[in-house]
Amino acid sequence: MDLKALGTKAIGDTGEYYVAAELTKRGYTVTIAKDNTHLIDLIVINPDGTKTKNIQVKTTTNKQNKWKINKNCEKMHNSNLWYVFVKLDIDNELTPSSYHICSSSTVAKRSKAYGKQSRAIHVEANKKRSKKKKVKRTSTSVNTRFFLDEENKFVDKWKNLNLD
Repeated sequence: MDLKALGTKAIGDTGEYYVAAELTKRGYTVTIAKDNTHLIDLIVINPDGTKTKNIQVKTTTNKQNKWKINKNCEKMHNSNLWYVFVKLDIDNELTPSSYHICSSSTVAKRSKAYGKQSRAIHVEANKKRSKKKKVKRTSTSVNTRFFLDEENKFVDKWKNLNLD
């Protein structure tokens, strides 16, 4: 499958639809938010309408459990905002191979830790370079973070949404 031809927007949309389908299979009502809705891709309501959650979906086609996120997620955490990280299998028609579900506060903590680690690695690498060869971090690299779930701690933790 030609992922470049498909584009990142289509891959992201694919992840959103898979998450919406999975939540619907579990008996929840799911609304897909408009493209200009900040931080929210899906709104999920439990069967009796007493609980709702806002979902931010992040999708990857990487072989690792690694998703690109933005530094802004460090400030955006509340009990009603959750992340579902979807890994799509490029060898199997982009079907989901795993869902990783966690709270926005967990994402914020992990993002901060990643940012500190990334900065420390950059500083150490620059110490070894001559003055002329030092590398400045671009605003993109400063703001980019990755969410990692190498230990599969969040795989299929749908119950953590606490919608029942």
